[in-house]
Amino acid sequence: MSDQTSYLLASIDALELRPDTREILARIGVRTLGNLFCYTEADLLRTKLFGHKSLGDIRRALQRFGLELDRGAQNQVRNPN
Repeated sequence: MSDQTSYLLASIDALELRPDTREILARIGVRTLGNLFCYTEADLLRTKLFGHKSLGDIRRALQRFGLELDRGAQNQVRNPN
């Protein structure tokens, strides 16, 4: 694996997310950054108990590393809050 993709093996703990966000990600099987990048923002927003606050938490954490998730069809997702 190249240095450019080795971050995909990093634990999701490296993002220092809020406990509720970590719990939701763990519930859907996200343990590494590679697992996280299998989801779009729209996918995550369709996950039970995952809302815009958790998404913002992930966005801010990824930005610190110069990364971002694919937004997917986010425009089609309604904000339930």
